Amino acid sequence: MEMTPELMESFAAAMGGALAQGMAKHDEEKRERDEERERAEEAARERERLVEIVAGIALADRERRAQAVCRVLDEARSKAYDDMMNELSCDPEMVKPINYVERYNALRSVGDSRVVVQKLELTLDQADTLLKRVSASNPACALERAAATYAKSATGLAGIEVGRPDDDVSSELIDLQRSLGDGLVAASRELGDEMAQLVRGAFDERAIPSSEVVEQAAERERARHLEDGERNRELIDAVRSAIDAVLKSAVEDAERVAGEELAFHLPDAYTCDVSLGDVSSAEKLRELAREVRRSFATFKEVIADNGVFAAFAGTGSFGNCQGDIWFWDDECEYTGGRPGSRRLEGIECGIEEDQGGDSLERCIERMREFNAREYWGMLDDDFPQHVDAFWYGFEHYMRELGEVCRVDMRSFKRYCIDVDGRVRNACWELALRMDDVQAREFARKFE
Repeated sequence: MEMTPELMESFAAAMGGALAQGMAKHDEEKRERDEERERAEEAARERERLVEIVAGIALADRERRAQAVCRVLDEARSKAYDDMMNELSCDPEMVKPINYVERYNALRSVGDSRVVVQKLELTLDQADTLLKRVSASNPACALERAAATYAKSATGLAGIEVGRPDDDVSSELIDLQRSLGDGLVAASRELGDEMAQLVRGAFDERAIPSSEVVEQAAERERARHLEDGERNRELIDAVRSAIDAVLKSAVEDAERVAGEELAFHLPDAYTCDVSLGDVSSAEKLRELAREVRRSFATFKEVIADNGVFAAFAGTGSFGNCQGDIWFWDDECEYTGGRPGSRRLEGIECGIEEDQGGDSLERCIERMREFNAREYWGMLDDDFPQHVDAFWYGFEHYMRELGEVCRVDMRSFKRYCIDVDGRVRNACWELALRMDDVQAREFARKFE
């Protein structure tokens, strides 16, 4: 047959149409394969995420248990630290500065002149005793003894044994179920509320086993409400497997940790090279202490003659009302704080010092000048000068004594923190592997 131009054109058109149809079919099949692959990858990601959620729930439950055990341990260690610090404060080789500002604030709220005098005298007695002890004190030895005592108290915890696990294995899953809340929130945000319900259902099935008929009915119900029943069955199977895995791991860990003992290595014995401040000023401080005592004798006379309002600087805030007064017809109401209750950062005094503050020598010189002034009893109309003189000398005495007695405790506290950290880390590692019964019994041994 002769191929005419019309025939050739028709043949070419038919070939082109067939080729176009083939390419379109190929593209459609490729698009379907890509979509199927994407769905499979998305389903795999969802399964992986759900498994991570289950694992996170199990880890959170273990950490909750470990935190409860370590909380009891921390309370026991805190008590041991307080006991050790109390013994340290009573050590004859250890000095402790007086918190004179705190005592001053307490005196401002007393309101009884006799109590003010009594408490001040006790403070001065304590300061004089502390000053006598400075030359014979050795805080380095005292801190080393205290550190050894603290380390010994930690050593007494070594060897505490973990008990037998709970015989009822299902209680472990109930604990996991109790921790499910945060995991469900995460699942709801990432996978939707329906998927979170599936996770919850899987936990419920494991915690409360039901009959085969009930399980089949629940499965049909899920398939009816969800578009992709097969896909979600795979997700649920993954969750069930993850639940079984974490439960098995928890039970096995509890079995293996039974009988193990709390073991840890303490740091090397604490060595201390701290020393007191410049003790060469102790002799000068004794001179100042004598002048403060002379001023205190006059101070007591002033208070006896003029009452408690004469016990504090006249230029200070003692007795001032720090608040508002409201008037209602013929009555008034004060709505501020109680006079003297406002805390101060230092002692109020009407004496101006040299630029940069008076030195110890300058303070002694001025105190001698103040003490040379005569007090005329109730006829003295300038008695506040004697009150200011006492508080001026008292504050300098306490501050200078505090500088001499100051000890750098930072290395000592770091050592105690290191001891506690090693004990706590060892306890944490054990507690992560316990079940609730083991954890409660173990924590009870710290009390």
